[in-house]
Amino acid sequence: MTDEEFQFVLDYFEAKNYRKNQYVVQAGATAPLDHFVTSGLLKSYFIDEDSKEKYPSIRYGGLVDFRSSGYHNRSPSALNIDCIEDTTALAITIGNR
Repeated sequence: MTDEEFQFVLDYFEAKNYRKNQYVVQAGATAPLDHFVTSGLLKSYFIDEDSKEKYPSIRYGGLVDFRSSGYHNRSPSALNIDCIEDTTALAITIGNR
C-alpha cells in the first residue's frame, strides 16, 4: 500500500482517547464505533445473574471484536467493554466502514 492509499483509508478513522476505567461500550447500549486499539488495554465482559464479571477477553492491540457489542446489527450490547489502562484507538463508524 502506498502512503497515499494509506492516508486515504486513514481519513475514514477518528483518533479516540479513553481513560483507565472508562467504558468504550456499556451493556444495553449500541456501539456507535468500531475500534482498532493502537495502545492500551481493554477488557470485555458480561455481568452474570449473580452480578459477577465474566471475562471473555482482554485486548491489548488490534481490532476489538465488537460482534457481541451491538455494533454490526445496531442492537443493544450484551458486553461491557472498558479500559484497564489509558487507551488510544482509531475508531470508524459503520457508515464509513
